[in-house]
Amino acid sequence: MLFLLIPIRPYILVYYVSFKQQAGILKTTSVQTVPNINFIITFTKKTMQRTDKKQFARSFKYFAYTLALMFIAPILIYQAFKNEGHPFYWPVLITGIISAFAAIGMGFYSIRVMLQAFFGKK
Repeated sequence: MLFLLIPIRPYILVYYVSFKQQAGILKTTSVQTVPNINFIITFTKKTMQRTDKKQFARSFKYFAYTLALMFIAPILIYQAFKNEGHPFYWPVLITGIISAFAAIGMGFYSIRVMLQAFFGKK
């Protein structure tokens, strides 16, 4: 099996496996024809970054808060509009609207935390 190492950018390499070369249809090329062989060898020795499990668990905690706010906000807004004559109409409506915006913000934040757990911080 022959791997051709093709540099696309200085830090990204794409590995192609030629099945025609395995079958003997194409002639194999020597290693000397591959440019930047020292860079390719040092690049392939790097290890993959693992997922940060503590931050991944933290993102699920924020998803749970988001899910709770997504259910609470419409209920509060509905109850406020159902009881417009009640003295607590405005506080309940304002609380419902704030919780609706908080659900949207927490949703974005929990996705951000999860992506940081997968790919690391910039």
